[in-house]
Amino acid sequence: MIIILLFLSLFASAQEEPDNFLIEKGTWSLGGAIGFNSSNSEYESYETKNFGFTIRPKAAYFINDNLAAGLLLGYNYNSNKYSQSDNLQESTNNAITIAPSLQKYIGISESFAINLTGSLEYSRIWYENDESENDCLNCIETIRDRYGIALRPGITYLLSDKFSIDANLGALQFTHTDRQEEGINDASTNSLVFSLGLSNIYLGLTFYLN
Repeated sequence: MIIILLFLSLFASAQEEPDNFLIEKGTWSLGGAIGFNSSNSEYESYETKNFGFTIRPKAAYFINDNLAAGLLLGYNYNSNKYSQSDNLQESTNNAITIAPSLQKYIGISESFAINLTGSLEYSRIWYENDESENDCLNCIETIRDRYGIALRPGITYLLSDKFSIDANLGALQFTHTDRQEEGINDASTNSLVFSLGLSNIYLGLTFYLN
């Protein structure tokens, strides 16, 4: 709620005090984000290892001053391993995402702006769970198709007229997921989530061409 009030107050001040932040109509932007995570925990009787990375390239065209229509493509990989004595359990997931979007920039100063991005998103996710000691008798493969609509606040800082640093600060997101799992009836779920977790915070660099 505090984040929402902050953005509303910044929006109001931006309307009252015009500034010079401007990305002109007709500009192309190329950018995206790359993220990594890794952890290793050891206990007396077992050990866990986690690794993952995300690649999110994006291209956009400014259909009006400070208003861009874009397309994001994403790939995400995560691996989680749990080992105890001779038993190794591993789960992995791979995901691809495509998301057309509209992004509005609201200037705060000549170089700084908040932005609000609305997007339609589709993801296909493949999950696999393996158990080495059972020769994969308990292996499970799951495919999920996820459809969503999201609203993401963020900030943009212009380093020059050609480059900016960008950050997404979370997401308000509705998703519909269809699940297909071996040996289990297909299922569907709906969810509405407001998240400020690390999984929804991205840093990126954008290049502008005009």
